[in-house]
Amino acid sequence: MRTRQITAMGQGPLVACALVICALGATTAAKAADYPVLRGSQIEDAPPPPPDFGTGSTNWTGFYFGGLAGYSDTNFDVGRGAANIVANHLRSTTIEAEMQASSLLNMPNFSKRNATFGGFAGYNLQFGDVVLGFEADYTHHDAKGTSADAIARSRTLSDGYSTSVWLTGTTAAELKDVGTLRVRAGYAMGAFMPFITGGLAIGNGTVTSTATVRTNGVDADPSEAPVLQSYSSASGLLVSSRKNSTMLGGTVGAGVEALFGGLLLRAEAQYVRMEAQGNVVVETTTARVGAGIKF
Repeated sequence: MRTRQITAMGQGPLVACALVICALGATTAAKAADYPVLRGSQIEDAPPPPPDFGTGSTNWTGFYFGGLAGYSDTNFDVGRGAANIVANHLRSTTIEAEMQASSLLNMPNFSKRNATFGGFAGYNLQFGDVVLGFEADYTHHDAKGTSADAIARSRTLSDGYSTSVWLTGTTAAELKDVGTLRVRAGYAMGAFMPFITGGLAIGNGTVTSTATVRTNGVDADPSEAPVLQSYSSASGLLVSSRKNSTMLGGTVGAGVEALFGGLLLRAEAQYVRMEAQGNVVVETTTARVGAGIKF
């Protein structure tokens, strides 16, 4: 009996200690739920990607304007500028009817290359990734040159004369300014947009054509006693000129734009074809860059 009592008394403190430890553990777990999470103990959300780079968030809709600078290659096809003067001078003559003298002049084309500058303004509407708009631009050119030809022909005509004709011709042309009104279509790729464009073009310049005509005829059969054994004539300088000649035509082009906030940057190529007086055709191809502001 005495031994069992001592054993029971010895176990009492152990049970009490165990109860205290369990209570402290429960209290610590309850308080731990209220402690703040330590830095680095959880994975934070990844930051969003920067705007305007492949997110489709760039807004291309709105007005814009800016300036352009580039380099142009302009070709002048002088056509029948001088030939028309000859045809008018020899109209209703056997020389023109049978020799087609005005078609003898063959004026060579010429080209000029020069730096150009100007400005542009337009408006875009965005539909998803598709951007449609219209634009007007102005380009100042300073391209000019001269083409010349000279030729002589002889032939016995139906009037009985052995006829000779000497022709000279020149055409001087200058392209000063070009303006276009175009529609545009582009595909938005975030902050970048490739585009194509096309529309109307109007140019301002000068075209001056000159010609001289000299003819000589000798009777091919003097035995028939014609009224004149021979004749000769010289026209002097014949001039057809129009200052500030208006040139009308069309234009196409393609390029790429970049939009960073309100700053607009572009690079493009533009082709313009116009016709001036005397069937003079002016073609200009321009590579240019530009910068502007979009609202």
